[in-house]
Amino acid sequence: MIILDTNAVIYYLQNDRRCVRVIDKLRARHQIAISTITEVELFSFPSLTSAQTLEIVRWLGELQAVPLDSSLARQAAHLRRVYGLKTPDAVVAATAFFFSAPLVTRDQKLNKVAELTIIKC
Repeated sequence: MIILDTNAVIYYLQNDRRCVRVIDKLRARHQIAISTITEVELFSFPSLTSAQTLEIVRWLGELQAVPLDSSLARQAAHLRRVYGLKTPDAVVAATAFFFSAPLVTRDQKLNKVAELTIIKC
């Protein structure tokens, strides 16, 4: 399993060549998942158009969404406390950690989380 950070999804949907290449290569060999916090972030942009909403819905339909439960919340709290992460970043990191899955991201702050394997896109 591979976990995508919100920024990786955004870059992918914007057809960023590097991110598309990395994620498409991973999708061919692995199950791809996101945290439900990524859904919150993706659908919360004030300027999101109907067409963009449909594209996000379609694309996320191909991925597994991992719900935030109590054990993930506690792991996120631990990572937030230890590394000073913001809550959404801590939840995404905890999701990757929980599944022992690499995290696809461009977020430099997540590089400091020793428990994670980062794949840059």
